[in-house]
Amino acid sequence: MKQVFLIAWREYKQYVLSRGFLIFLVMFPVSLVAFSAAMGLVERNKPIRAFVVYDETGVYSDDIDREIERRYLFSAISGWDAYVTAGTPVEALDEIPAPFRPDTLDDARARAFESAGGFAAARDAAAPYLRDGMPSYTLPRPSFERLEIANVAPGATSLENAEEILRPFLLDERRVGRADGTAAPLFAAVLIPADFSAAP
Repeated sequence: MKQVFLIAWREYKQYVLSRGFLIFLVMFPVSLVAFSAAMGLVERNKPIRAFVVYDETGVYSDDIDREIERRYLFSAISGWDAYVTAGTPVEALDEIPAPFRPDTLDDARARAFESAGGFAAARDAAAPYLRDGMPSYTLPRPSFERLEIANVAPGATSLENAEEILRPFLLDERRVGRADGTAAPLFAAVLIPADFSAAP
């Protein structure tokens, strides 16, 4: 039995002290940091798509805003799950309290995530379990920004009129002004007639 143990110990030392294993030990945390930095760079350079809504019903603008916020929250939580999965040893993942532990993403979890304190609370909850040297999680940039129709097409008094005013913006012949003073192309215009109904 002692001979078997000695052989196993020799094989173990030979594997652990091999050049490939030592390189892996050094490169794994470095690759994690590089991956996080690359993802952050992609997010920072992703354009925010500006759009306007001309809603003659006065009903759907708020629904559109809520859906965009919901999709952004889902995107941010998905990014958080990927970050935690990459930065936490497998055996420690189950120690992170729900709803901050990577799990199925649905409306119930998204609501629980926000109710439990959002991303600030998530960072505090996951911090004891993350590998040393992991960079902080950075929220993704929003994909869409709704601009006020009154600021883009102040003379719009009807659906047809709004369409005419917005056409040069949609063809990139003119740019829309943002609150931060920058100009951007108009990605889309949502025109909702007065008789539109989402009911089946």
